[in-house]
Amino acid sequence: MNFTNPRAQFDFWLFALATFVLFTTNSMLALLSVVLKKQGLSADLIGIVLAAPAPAILVTMLLAGPIITRFGALQIARTGALIMLMSYLSFELTIDSFSGAIASRICHGVGYALFMPAAMIYADGKLRGPHKLYYFGIYASMFPLPNVLGPPLADIYLRDFGIDRFFLFTALPALLGATLVFTVTATHKAAVARAALIDYVHLLQRRSLWMPYGGIFVVGMFYGFVVSFMALLLESRHIPVSYFFVTFTACLFGSRFLLVRYIQQLPRTVIFSAGLGLQSCAYFVLALEPAPAAAILAGLLFGLGYSVAYPTLSIWVTQQFSPDQQGMPLTLYNAIFTLGIFLLPLFGGYVIAWLGAPTMVLGMALLGAVAIALTWFALRVGAPTH
Repeated sequence: MNFTNPRAQFDFWLFALATFVLFTTNSMLALLSVVLKKQGLSADLIGIVLAAPAPAILVTMLLAGPIITRFGALQIARTGALIMLMSYLSFELTIDSFSGAIASRICHGVGYALFMPAAMIYADGKLRGPHKLYYFGIYASMFPLPNVLGPPLADIYLRDFGIDRFFLFTALPALLGATLVFTVTATHKAAVARAALIDYVHLLQRRSLWMPYGGIFVVGMFYGFVVSFMALLLESRHIPVSYFFVTFTACLFGSRFLLVRYIQQLPRTVIFSAGLGLQSCAYFVLALEPAPAAAILAGLLFGLGYSVAYPTLSIWVTQQFSPDQQGMPLTLYNAIFTLGIFLLPLFGGYVIAWLGAPTMVLGMALLGAVAIALTWFALRVGAPTH
């Protein structure tokens, strides 16, 4: 039996559906930069709005363990879903204001930082048996999978109707998702162990974690450009955002199911370097060629690279700890990844404003090349990997 009980099976699939629908709205924020540009904001100010949640998200994620322990995973997931829904709706009132948009963005980030770890813990608590990893992987796919629907639908709305009531209509999936989250039942299982924040400092001092933590920060920045400025770049070239986002997501899941299991025996530095190299190539393609075909090719390359880089670095971290000690290292791992996502728009907005989007995209490609070179240089000088 793959679930703790028959009700748990129903709850698991319903919660997976709720997460998919909720994050369909969340994925539409990939076009927030386009909306902000239509409101007259420059690229540097857009970057500030997009990066604003970074400190709040980081702190909330690091505190999520004790909060979930105190109130329960489902209760925190519900709270996070409601915060995400209400803050997304608030953009309808604040999008005309630079400071107001920042406030909405920060609130949405806090909701995201509460929902994601709590949802993972809740879904895990419904599973048991030898296929637990398989089913948990299916649930985890509900976070990026909405990129197939969300950005293209948002793009169609903006092209046909403009920004009028954009956030009201695109919040409908989140409204349904948040409602579904309230229909599942709680898991009677200890959430996570309470941890002192000083333990995160001890992890950062562990040299064997520097390479995977540094790597996931770069991967986070790569993904940060996708969810912040990619739609703006494609829109400026009159390319439908579906050309990149649908290809990227389809390739991501195809390679996760068909490719990863065949290459997982290779050295992790080789897999990570290949993944980072593919993502860098995606940015090189976008920098050198503005045609629609380049967006499709970039989506394919980025999907392949991201699909192997993220899980490889995750395993790099977890293999250094026993199962009962993996919680905090993984929490910090995801916090660093998220920090990269939300810090990228901050300096990226300034680069685009001063030097243009093609220069920014080329810089992202060079960043990957530098990261690969540093990884292999560190190995040659004997940096610890375990």
